[in-house]
Amino acid sequence: MTMPNKKGSAGLTGIFLALLFVAGFLAFYVSGGKFRMKSNDPNSLDVWKTYTSPDKTFSFLYPPSAGLIRNNEEVTVVIPGNQPTNKTTSRSVINLVLGSRGLGSGSVQNYTQEKLNERRQRGDFIDQEIADTDINGLKGYTFTALDTAFYGSPRQYIYLELPAKKRLIYIISLVVDNDHAGYRDLVNKILSTLKVP
Repeated sequence: MTMPNKKGSAGLTGIFLALLFVAGFLAFYVSGGKFRMKSNDPNSLDVWKTYTSPDKTFSFLYPPSAGLIRNNEEVTVVIPGNQPTNKTTSRSVINLVLGSRGLGSGSVQNYTQEKLNERRQRGDFIDQEIADTDINGLKGYTFTALDTAFYGSPRQYIYLELPAKKRLIYIISLVVDNDHAGYRDLVNKILSTLKVP
């Protein structure tokens, strides 16, 4: 009867463990000395999904609980909240629209003024006049109007200039947070991930 070669299998196990150690060390070194574990927290950017516009003008991250509605060059991020507890309040919701369009020979400032004038003509109350804004180094203009069609909720309009592409990114943000769930902070977090290649 022959006995299995224990020295040979022990040697192979030792080589395997040594290779595993070297691979782990290299991964640690390449990652800059930090190991990152993927989080299960839905608020962690590690588990958020990426959206890239069809024309590759911009991209952003959004939470996995959000719904996306795509329409040509525009996308709407929708995060519904709880139903209202009484009929006098609206449902909590995030409705965040992002898109891009050509600018032609006009300026972002003039385009923003045209959009503000449209809101006034519609009968919306202008809560904040046009102001400069900057999102991740993208400069532009913003204003806020109380939307008469949606319980008088504030809707923020943001227009960011992409001078190299003669385009602008528009962002329309409607946040109703009757549940005090931090929806405004969540919108700011989504917008903080906005990138232009």
